Amino acid sequence: MGFDRSGEMDEDWLKASLSFHVPKAFIVDRDGSIAFIGDLVMLEDVLPKVFDGSWRASAEAKNPEEERIAEGETYAAQIVS
Repeated sequence: MGFDRSGEMDEDWLKASLSFHVPKAFIVDRDGSIAFIGDLVMLEDVLPKVFDGSWRASAEAKNPEEERIAEGETYAAQIVS
């Protein structure tokens, strides 16, 4: 769990990942890669799969990630306009 007092997390993690709404969960896997970015309510389902290594290659991981990126790109374009 983290708290962003300096604003660096907003710039380095949220904006970089096209995640404009908080709270967001970021799960970093054993390889140091971000395995999941999403809603906190999904942690109960996602964490065991990240731990056992089945999450990253699953359609369950890819579909929400594509949706999250598309929503983020749309939202970012609206902010710039």
